[in-house]
Amino acid sequence: MNEPEIEESLSRDEREQLQQSLAQDETLLWAGKPLPRLNLLGNAQCLIKGLVILAFCLAFAYKAGLLDFSESGMPTSVKGIFSLFLLPFVAIGLGMFLRPWLLRRRRARLTAAVTNRRCLLISPRRLREWPLPYLSVDENPDGSGDIIFPASERGARLFKRREENIFPDIARVRRVQSIIDAASLQSREEISKTIAAAQGTAANSGKTRMIAPVVALALLVIAVVTGILGTQSLIDLRHICLHYHATTGTVTGIEWSRSNSGRGTGRVARAHYRFTVDGKTYTGQERTASNVSVKSVGEEIPVLYAPENPDDNLCDSFSDLWLPTVITMVFFLFSSVMSVVILRSVVKNRPKTLPNTKTQDPESPDNNAEAS
Repeated sequence: MNEPEIEESLSRDEREQLQQSLAQDETLLWAGKPLPRLNLLGNAQCLIKGLVILAFCLAFAYKAGLLDFSESGMPTSVKGIFSLFLLPFVAIGLGMFLRPWLLRRRRARLTAAVTNRRCLLISPRRLREWPLPYLSVDENPDGSGDIIFPASERGARLFKRREENIFPDIARVRRVQSIIDAASLQSREEISKTIAAAQGTAANSGKTRMIAPVVALALLVIAVVTGILGTQSLIDLRHICLHYHATTGTVTGIEWSRSNSGRGTGRVARAHYRFTVDGKTYTGQERTASNVSVKSVGEEIPVLYAPENPDDNLCDSFSDLWLPTVITMVFFLFSSVMSVVILRSVVKNRPKTLPNTKTQDPESPDNNAEAS
């Protein structure tokens, strides 16, 4: 990468401020300072207006007696009121008359820079920027000149002054112009590549738009099925909690089996138990096999049973009582939310088509019939 062209007139503080103004992926190409010229001819109109306003203020002060300091003159309090009225006009006249010197002082503190993305004009209190394409270049006989940029819509409304959208008094204006042209050309090439990549992405997104409704429909079917199963499971759970009786059972044996899960093949246990109701013994087993908290033979466990049919029983544990309902409802919520999200995304990203408005020919028979 070529070294940036930085003029020696930039101080260390100005260089540091320039580096702080650059973005992380931005490359500096050129930096310099405008020529601090005293442009009296270009500001002749302001000079004349300022002199006219100051002359008017002086004439008004003389006619009003503000310059009469004798004892027979105007009272001091009245002079103060007239002076306050006249003070803003004096300030405006002085500002317009001193404008060339103020602009020279302001431009002496400016730093102009060109990067691979934009053009910058930096002052101690303000940063102005423009895109790389400029509007025109005004070159002076000595090779210096101004680079004029298109003013923004907001700037065009608020500021009518030409200084708001130019690189003023650049020493080698044609050299800076060539740097901007090269950076602008490279930027356009990058934009073209980005557009080509975006078109490829759009082609792939077209396939995605075709797959997304199918996925959403499948998730919606899963949501309906799990919703039905979850609702039935909640009804059964409510019935168990309200009508089943609780008792204590004794583990009579442990049934071991193999379980093929995503974490590999392992052994899980299912406890068999018995309990007594009204002197009659009933048996049962855990509905869910697990390798966590495996029961031992002879251990007492809580059991729930239907009073009208004690053979309908289950172990009063989280895995037997709550786990099936929780898993079903989790699948229901997940599939429902994902189907809604995908469907909303499909609707939001759907290509918009303009309505097909058909214009009728004024000479057509239909229009002639309506006119008659």
